[in-house]
Amino acid sequence: DFAPENWGRTISADENNDQIATIDFGEDEIVFTTTGNPDFFDFAQPFEASVNFQFGEAGTVSLDYDFNGADPGFDFAAVIYTFEGDLVEAPLFFESSAVTGTATTEVEPGYVIIMGILDDGYESFSGEESVFVVNNFSFTPPESPLRLDNFETCWGVVNAEDKTPPAVVTTPDDVELLCTDLEAISL
Repeated sequence: DFAPENWGRTISADENNDQIATIDFGEDEIVFTTTGNPDFFDFAQPFEASVNFQFGEAGTVSLDYDFNGADPGFDFAAVIYTFEGDLVEAPLFFESSAVTGTATTEVEPGYVIIMGILDDGYESFSGEESVFVVNNFSFTPPESPLRLDNFETCWGVVNAEDKTPPAVVTTPDDVELLCTDLEAISL
């Protein structure tokens, strides 16, 4: 689920302004970390570390999250957009203090989920990084009553060979048959 090539990424941190942001893709989790400008009196610019994914079909999205809430000035969110860019549901969760939980929502084809940390640009008073972990991400499409496992729409070849005694010296030619496209019929 968290193969890096499946996700779009945005890191808008400016290292010249002492902004550090990372996104680490694990086998079953994504870890976001940010830390802002260590000099509180410098002018700080907000920045982010986020990922996005666009869904190709309708279904249910579920994920677990854990945010350490190192600084109330650090926020995070998961936001769902339609294919046309309209806001669907925001936020699924949006917290600036420590929080752990589960989020679930329905999506349609073309919807985009965006997850990450939005950082205000200042270092926390504790000096800790803000850390946001997303795991147990799952996407479940709805069950179709016409779903058949190991079935493909195709042109098939049938070998028409008579094996009843007495042995037939010649066999008829192979016949090509059109497989039935159940999905097209259901539409």
